[in-house]
Amino acid sequence: MSTARDLDWATSLGDWGPDSGLARRRSHPAPIDTRGMSSRLPTQDQPTFRDILADSDPVVGAVFVAGPPVIPALTASVLFGLLLAGPFALFAVLVVAIVAAWALVALVVAILASPFLLVRHLRSRQADRAESAPAPQSVPQLAAIRSQQVVA
Repeated sequence: MSTARDLDWATSLGDWGPDSGLARRRSHPAPIDTRGMSSRLPTQDQPTFRDILADSDPVVGAVFVAGPPVIPALTASVLFGLLLAGPFALFAVLVVAIVAAWALVALVVAILASPFLLVRHLRSRQADRAESAPAPQSVPQLAAIRSQQVVA
């Protein structure tokens, strides 16, 4: 069992215990900072969307004075995009070619298998009809008899 002195030693190390085996506890409540989260409606000290948009307008319309020139920066990004476009296009073409090959194989198999499946289906239907049909009963045959009476 641990004594009060052991527990006091464990909490004197700061926020946490001496190792992960001891229970983690604080001697004081931890302050919670929730400035970014609020369920209240915006007040005067919180900017509205219109204020944020008005503040970002000068940044968007700024003319580059310092930093890299715009044309070489755009040229480099366009060339980098073109450099990456080739492998992605090759990958897309390979994927489309593989899918088309599998579709062609499936089409050939379907064309070759359909007559066999049709014959098997028709034979099974014919066998089912033969089993379910009642046995033929003997029907008396009518014979032609010549009558002696003359119809006038």
